[in-house]
Amino acid sequence: GALSLVLLVVGGAGIGYQLTQPKEYVAEVSLIVESRPDPILGQMAPSMVQPAFMATQVEMIRSDRVASRVVKALGVDKSESAVKEWLEDTGGKVPIEHHYGSMLLQGLAVEAGRGTNFINVTYVAPDPRFAAAAANAFAQAYLDVAIDLRVEPARQYAAWFEEQSKVLRADLEAAQSRLSKYQQEKGITDERLEQETARLNILMGQMIAAQSERADASSRQQS
Repeated sequence: GALSLVLLVVGGAGIGYQLTQPKEYVAEVSLIVESRPDPILGQMAPSMVQPAFMATQVEMIRSDRVASRVVKALGVDKSESAVKEWLEDTGGKVPIEHHYGSMLLQGLAVEAGRGTNFINVTYVAPDPRFAAAAANAFAQAYLDVAIDLRVEPARQYAAWFEEQSKVLRADLEAAQSRLSKYQQEKGITDERLEQETARLNILMGQMIAAQSERADASSRQQS
């Protein structure tokens, strides 16, 4: 599309603590959403910091998709004790990343700065190191998911153009085979051969156009 979303971690997880019993530590990470010209179309992203857009980003950080990535980033799904507890609690019927992702979301708080393009991600936990790791993991998982959502259409276009290219290539090879056979049988150039040649030229043109569109889609995906 014509929007270029730039998401930056502008502050690592800072640690504070609440004077409650038991003691809880709060880690905070700040994100900034900037609008820049689209690298493909050169257009500016309109109203990137509108309230509705920022609210969408906040909900994305709170989503199960992001939380599932955090579970894997923290290595919870690799912990023997966590796997054992997961099996006891769910019998393996719920994916482990969803099971622990919902738990991790309980310590998360996300807020968009009013009138700004800042998003503050805070995490509360009894252990300061875990609080910092979780806050950073949520921030990074959000960035990864946001990028995936933007490049997925380009991947789909590239796959479609690849299939079209295969079809055109097969047609081209079939036309070339018929042309070669005809030349061997007749040994002359007549009106039917000219028709085959014209069709071959059309197929070659379609194939070149499909390859060009595929290259454009791949370029957008890389951007």
